[in-house]
Amino acid sequence: MKKLIVTTRTFNDRSKIYLQLKADAEEIDATIKGFKEAFLRFLRLHGVRPDDAPKSRKYESDLYESLFSVGQNTKILEAEVEKFNTALTAAGMGHLFDQIFEVNSYHTLSPTAAETVKTLPKKLKRAYSRTQDTKPKVPALTVKAKKQPPTKKQLEQQEAASA
Repeated sequence: MKKLIVTTRTFNDRSKIYLQLKADAEEIDATIKGFKEAFLRFLRLHGVRPDDAPKSRKYESDLYESLFSVGQNTKILEAEVEKFNTALTAAGMGHLFDQIFEVNSYHTLSPTAAETVKTLPKKLKRAYSRTQDTKPKVPALTVKAKKQPPTKKQLEQQEAASA
């Protein structure tokens, strides 16, 4: 087996190429990020809200369809939920816990949570607010080709037929 000898020149050439490709990739990523932000603004302005997705905007053409959606993620903080439950119980309102949280192997917000929490005293509302960690979601964007775009020849034929 032939032993590969790496020369300083080979190392330098490969290092230079790597750094250039890395810089190119960063530039491409920045360009994509900028275009995505502009495209999301376009969809916010001109997209149509689908009936089943109030936090989304959709735009369709004969060739493509785009769906943009926003929202938030809520993580239930179990230790804080237990403290909240203790505070509710101490305030003589422990019976409301099941109207705020559904207990599985983890806690999720009950459908009646928002209405029930409105009835709580300020101190318990603060305790409730510490039971969750809510962060905005990164906007999701999906773009799909619906069908193949026409070829150059097909476009020329269409132009000739319409002329």
